[in-house]
Amino acid sequence: MKHMRIIGLALVALFAMSAIAAATATAAPKHIYMVEGKELKAGETKEITAKDSEEFTLKGKGALEIEAVTKCKKLKLKASEHPEIIGGTPGTSAKEVIEFEECSGTVGGSKCSSVEIENAATNNELVTVVKPESLKGKLATLFTPTKPPVFSKEKLNKCGIFGSQSATVEGTSAALVEPEATEALEGMLVWSEKSEITEIEKQNGTKATVGLTSGKKKATLNGIALVALVSGQKWGAF
Repeated sequence: MKHMRIIGLALVALFAMSAIAAATATAAPKHIYMVEGKELKAGETKEITAKDSEEFTLKGKGALEIEAVTKCKKLKLKASEHPEIIGGTPGTSAKEVIEFEECSGTVGGSKCSSVEIENAATNNELVTVVKPESLKGKLATLFTPTKPPVFSKEKLNKCGIFGSQSATVEGTSAALVEPEATEALEGMLVWSEKSEITEIEKQNGTKATVGLTSGKKKATLNGIALVALVSGQKWGAF
């Protein structure tokens, strides 16, 4: 009997652990920011900074399906705008103007002599990924231009036989948050054209399609940014 009782208790413990693991695996993001173990409350703010972790690539097609590719080695947030995360549910961020540096480009495979990029300010919020299926349920940051629909403007100069080309990128974009539900000195925002986020769900339950276009044709963004608090504190999105 004692032996059976021990087996029974072991099974109960096993099922309990399985239930906890399952609940953890399926737990929906809370859409909040944490700083040094405390939730960032509504109205509380923390100034942020960002830098590149991986080269950024923007691709789009113009007339006659000719592809334009822009690559930038460096990224930062415009410090004079004092970009910040804002507490509450959902956690949001504001005054983020991304500045790209050391950029090069091609049009139809022809190298351009120089590239000029002007990015719009964005207001952002924590959301849950709906599509693609491979990322469903993951935490992401939705980037929405403060003056929609313009997300950024580009000028590619002296691109061989194609001359100089201008493009206006419109729409919204979403980046995967890594690591999720973990505090660290730096958090990653990941854009991937191979697993592009095309639909999200907001804290209020509404779903929205996400995507960028250039000349009414699909544009893609690929790259990784590292985001930190100016204060140097550990933080994370949950």
